[in-house]
Amino acid sequence: MVRSESPAFEITFRNADPDESGHVPNLVLQVVAESDSINHVADQFRSLVAKQLDLLSFVTHSTFVIGQCRRVLEWEPFKKNRALRPQQEFDPHYPPSPDLNGAFFDSVLALQQAKPPDYIVNALRFFRLGLLERQLEDQFQHFWLALETTAEGSKEVQRIPIPCPRCSGDLFCAKCNTTPMRRPMARQAIKQLLSKLHSNSDQLYRMLIDTRDHLLHGRSPDLAEANIGESMEALVDMAGATAWNAIWLSMPRPDQHITMMDRDGKFANRMLVVTSEIKFAFPGDAAHPTEDQIPKVKLSMSTSFADPHDGKTEG
Repeated sequence: MVRSESPAFEITFRNADPDESGHVPNLVLQVVAESDSINHVADQFRSLVAKQLDLLSFVTHSTFVIGQCRRVLEWEPFKKNRALRPQQEFDPHYPPSPDLNGAFFDSVLALQQAKPPDYIVNALRFFRLGLLERQLEDQFQHFWLALETTAEGSKEVQRIPIPCPRCSGDLFCAKCNTTPMRRPMARQAIKQLLSKLHSNSDQLYRMLIDTRDHLLHGRSPDLAEANIGESMEALVDMAGATAWNAIWLSMPRPDQHITMMDRDGKFANRMLVVTSEIKFAFPGDAAHPTEDQIPKVKLSMSTSFADPHDGKTEG
């Protein structure tokens, strides 16, 4: 057991119970700190844990991933009646959709036989990695790379005016009486590509580029959200949808019909969190209840797949 303390909080690390092979693959962390609401604890304390894991990864050269919050418990000393919030996370994409059928694999084969260029192949890899990432900021970075790779590979070869860094207008040389020209740079290529995808491409470009710059310069996602005025989840959805459409626009088309699955533009990885609101009392004069005195709650979820047409056939 290891304890990390600061004036504002205390974090205790201990090994989780061994698995069936006798190995200990996880740590259990207990965080004691103040919060404005018990409903905000899981998200607020996650950032406290992350800062400690940054140091732990640095010291050990090892990988540590924040799994899930198991419970939130009032920890005011000598309080007899306490609020308890047991939590359980569920993957919203499990069990897998029964709509994943052979038509999608036929589409994959057809797209492959259309021989997409190397830059599309690379963009597809970044897009897949964006879907895999669990942290929103990591998802955004990979979707951005997918968009940037697509824009770079598909940009027009003709030269364009060099823009002013302040107003983005075309620069002009009074001595030569001409406008300097060059091939589009990465950001110009992205802007050109977005203009083919979105009616309000300037605003979309500004939001994506600002988010990318905030994250690349090491600023926190919270700060990015505050400055841009959108949640990180919405920005990831925006980046994912833009990257997908950019790749699809630039991809060679096969002759046959392509079957696509639409997830309503939702690309941000979010877990379904189920929480129970419980109050309990414990006997004795101790400052805090022991582990045996804290109620144990097991949460489960059952999934069924309904007919989207509710048994009716479309005409």
